[in-house]
Amino acid sequence: MSLQERLYVDPAALLDALHYAVILFLATYISQSLHLTNSYWMIVSCAAVLQGENLRAVMHRNLQRIFGTMVGLLISALLLNIALSPLQTIGLICLLFMTVEFSVKRNYAIANFFTTPMALLLSNLARHQYISSLLSYRLLGIVLGSLLGLASAYVLTTSVKFYNRAYQLNVNFDKEVE
Repeated sequence: MSLQERLYVDPAALLDALHYAVILFLATYISQSLHLTNSYWMIVSCAAVLQGENLRAVMHRNLQRIFGTMVGLLISALLLNIALSPLQTIGLICLLFMTVEFSVKRNYAIANFFTTPMALLLSNLARHQYISSLLSYRLLGIVLGSLLGLASAYVLTTSVKFYNRAYQLNVNFDKEVE
């Protein structure tokens, strides 16, 4: 199919692409402006939350991501206080990765229990940091990114509804029956 045919079949694709591009640019700009350590955590969190099919799914992913990260921070605090060799740390990271891959399709919040320790162990393996600051930077990046993703999804959904009402269109980009 040509690009024109694809856009005709799925007109929301262009709107979604522009929305994602603008929001991820904004997330990058904000994280760089705030001089966040590991600023990509905010960007990845924003992108992960925006993967929801509709506003309700985005809201659930937002809550699950923040809750899962908080529990993951507790697990991380325990794991980071154990003196592990680099080889043991790599083995633990592999084990956490397998756990995340197994659980992400079943429950997004539980997958985030293990994503956070994996990310923090990787970060600490690459560059040793104070554990308390590493934990707080992770929480800050995840919360800011998740809330930015949720806010942007809300603004887009509300804008499309107002646009549809203003022009008396029956177009729905939420992919859910109303």
